[in-house]
Amino acid sequence: FSATADSGGTMTSELFDDYEEGTFTPTISPSSGSFTTEGTHTGFYTKVGNLVNFSIGIDITTNGSASGHINITGGAPFTSAATGIIHTVNHGRETEINGGSFVAILGRNDTTIGLLSPPFGNGAGYSVNGTYRAA
Repeated sequence: FSATADSGGTMTSELFDDYEEGTFTPTISPSSGSFTTEGTHTGFYTKVGNLVNFSIGIDITTNGSASGHINITGGAPFTSAATGIIHTVNHGRETEINGGSFVAILGRNDTTIGLLSPPFGNGAGYSVNGTYRAA
């Protein structure tokens, strides 16, 4: 990377002008019912240019009447790009005693990550990691 932009006009950008890392606190809600007690929710991210890498940990103490999908509001620390692919999260793992996996997805122009058909249970913990292109 150079200290100045390409004067020949052959590159769109060669400046390293955007690096950021930080933490955030995602919030969750089930698509049906409600959680009785939630545990700790944490999020970490690193953004380089328009690529965002993130990691989220969610704990649910008491499941209550929750069912369906889980929506992680503010799960993506930056709004995803409005064009191109739907951003499928790399992987997710539920750490309840029986264990199980689920699919997580981030749509276009969005910050809400959907956990599709996650296994529910008291004391469940969810780990979600991914990379996406920011707007």
